[in-house]
Amino acid sequence: MKALLLLLPCLATPQQAQEPPKSEVSPAQARYDRLVQEASETYQAWVKEIRAWSKEAEETGERPPNQPVLDYSPFYKRFLSAADDFAETEDAVPFLVWLVKNGLPRRAPEGSLALERIEQNHLASPGLVELASMLPNLVYYLDKEKATQLAAKLEQATPSIKVKTWATYVLLGDTLRDEPIQSAKYQEARKAMMALIEKANDRSINRSIRDEILVREEFAVGKVAPDIEGIDLDGVAFKLSDYHGKVVFLDFWGDW
Repeated sequence: MKALLLLLPCLATPQQAQEPPKSEVSPAQARYDRLVQEASETYQAWVKEIRAWSKEAEETGERPPNQPVLDYSPFYKRFLSAADDFAETEDAVPFLVWLVKNGLPRRAPEGSLALERIEQNHLASPGLVELASMLPNLVYYLDKEKATQLAAKLEQATPSIKVKTWATYVLLGDTLRDEPIQSAKYQEARKAMMALIEKANDRSINRSIRDEILVREEFAVGKVAPDIEGIDLDGVAFKLSDYHGKVVFLDFWGDW
């Protein structure tokens, strides 16, 4: 009798069948991840040194010399070099964004240069969403005119509703903070801002921009203050309304 050999297809095990194909990391992404990891390790080492320095100060009661300083300067140059290697492409954006977030607040020249390159080549990049909430702070790092001009360009160019909302806030912020609440100028700015806030549906935007508008309107000059309740120094409960018609000085403080 001849043996019958059956050849069956090799079936994948359940574990093999569930494994998704591995996606290749681009050279730009790999380089960015490596730089971010090295920068993070430098930061963690600095935190460790600061804690040791603080512990010595606490134990001796004196401020030790040579307080550790976080030195990112080598990374500024390396991130800028990487951005140069991918110049005018979307791959350059993460490197430029990192430089703006980390270098601009520390007045590093590379941070300013990165912002200039973003303005020149990447205003429509979706990667700028990482800088969205930082836009109002640009007035501290640039002069107000430059910060406003950049915000106006972003408002027109960005595809991100989050970036657009923060950029618009830079443009309308003075009106929302300073104009009389009943004025047509304030109401127009408020309407435009609230429409963007609703569309963005972003928690950080709600906490910052929306709450600022509502708090100003709730506590504007001439409005009745909320009926604050508390316990006085003698342990007696009181309400602010108990002092209606009298001059009251309120001092809010906290300890944490």
